[in-house]
Amino acid sequence: MNKILRGAILAVLLTSCSADPAQVLGDVETLPAQSSAVEPELPATETTSISAATTDASTTSVVLTLPAGPELSATEPSETTSIAIESVTPSTTSVDPVPGSAAIDPSLSLSAEELADRTEIERVWREFWVLYARINRVEPLDRAALLGMLVMDPALTAILAEATDFDARGLDSYGTVELHPYWEYPVAGFATAQISDCRDASQFGSLYASSGEKRSVGVAASNTVGAFARLDGVWRLYEISYRPDLPCQVS
Repeated sequence: MNKILRGAILAVLLTSCSADPAQVLGDVETLPAQSSAVEPELPATETTSISAATTDASTTSVVLTLPAGPELSATEPSETTSIAIESVTPSTTSVDPVPGSAAIDPSLSLSAEELADRTEIERVWREFWVLYARINRVEPLDRAALLGMLVMDPALTAILAEATDFDARGLDSYGTVELHPYWEYPVAGFATAQISDCRDASQFGSLYASSGEKRSVGVAASNTVGAFARLDGVWRLYEISYRPDLPCQVS
C-alpha cells in the first residue's frame, strides 16, 4: 500500500466515528473462567509485560514497558479497515497527578514551542488508542503501515505480535475507555517526552468473539505513562507503562 493510500485509510479510521475513544491496553481484571468449549486463558494483570523489560512498581522512576496481551482487541479476519472507530474528544476533566510528583501548574503560560509539542503529542496519544483498540479489524498486511504513523519500536513490534496472537484466539473488545491526559514534566525542546494519563477503563474489556462471553474488564483511574520520541520532526509513541502504586484522581 502506498503512502497516500495508507494515509487515507488512517484518516477514515480516525474520523468516521462518534463516541469516546476505546482503548484496550493494560490494567484488566480477569473474569471467572469461561466454559470448557473455549480455550483457557491466562489471567491478565496490571503489571504483566510482553516486552523484554519489566516495570518496577516499587519505585517512583518509570520503566516504560508494553503490557501483555489480554487488552488487545481481536475479531473475525473477514472484518477490514472499513469498521467504525470511536472519535477522539479532548477531555475537559481536571486530573490530580501523582502525589509528590513534579507536576506542572497548568496555569503557567507555555511557550509557543511547548504548546505545539504538547498538542501534537496528545493528538498522537489519542489517535493511537483509537487505532490500537481496533487493530485486529485492520487487514494484517496493512497493520504495520497504519501503526507506523503513530508508533515506533519497541511498541510497534510488540503490538503487531499481540494482534496476530489475538487473531488466532478469536478475541474481541467491548465498551469504551476515557482518556484524561496530564503533564508532569515539560517537553522543553527535547527529542523525547513523557505524557501521563489517568485513564478510566472500568467500562471496557475483552470478550470471546464466538460466544460473546466477557473475558476481562478494566479498572478506573489507571495511572498510565506514554513515552514519545521525535524523529525527523515527527512525534511517535515508543513505550507504555502503568503505575498502579501511584494512583491518580479525576476531579
